[in-house]
Amino acid sequence: MWALTADADFLAQRGQGQVEQVFARAVNIALPARQQLLTLLCEEYDNAPNSCRLALTHFDDLFRHGDKVQFDDQG
Repeated sequence: MWALTADADFLAQRGQGQVEQVFARAVNIALPARQQLLTLLCEEYDNAPNSCRLALTHFDDLFRHGDKVQFDDQG
């Protein structure tokens, strides 16, 4: 899975979160400690605040509600 573009705020995130919502071409990740929502987008979408565009055409069967997410210095 490769990132095409990412918002600077998205790249600066550290800590734990979980997948909040899964759509065919977007995934929302909740970071409860910061009360923030980040979004993964498929390649066809434009850049957006707090988001990262991935080199994928869809997210079918890749993520599930409640999946744990970790943001750290290693990516």
